[in-house]
Amino acid sequence: MQTNSLAGGSLGMQIADADLLRHDLLNTLYYLHTQPPLYNFFVGLVLQIFPENFGLAFHIIFSLLGIASILLLFKITSWICKSEIAGFVAGLLYLLNPGAILLEHFLFYTHLVVFLLLASVGSLVQYLSTRKLKWLHFTFGFAA
Repeated sequence: MQTNSLAGGSLGMQIADADLLRHDLLNTLYYLHTQPPLYNFFVGLVLQIFPENFGLAFHIIFSLLGIASILLLFKITSWICKSEIAGFVAGLLYLLNPGAILLEHFLFYTHLVVFLLLASVGSLVQYLSTRKLKWLHFTFGFAA
């Protein structure tokens, strides 16, 4: 995880100052409205829960998001193409994609957005399969 710039308190231009997120999370989110608030809230929570080992925590979280994205892509492609081989190939292509590998190792919200979009489409696929309204709620919840 790319976190070597934390010495100056900065994690990146899309993330608020690390010291502010650690010590005054809610006021930082309230007054710094030009940054993505939910992502900064997530980063602030991780910084508060894991003050010493936050790099490892982010690495584990983003690795789990990557695995979940691959599984969701497999499920979605298998359902659309009616072939598990197509789902396997799509998942393998995403797994070996250099861009996906790179984004998994940077503290940036693109990897999280990919997961949320895949989760939204996966919920829509589940709704179309079962016609249960709760999956439609999940679809719009993940998309929001």
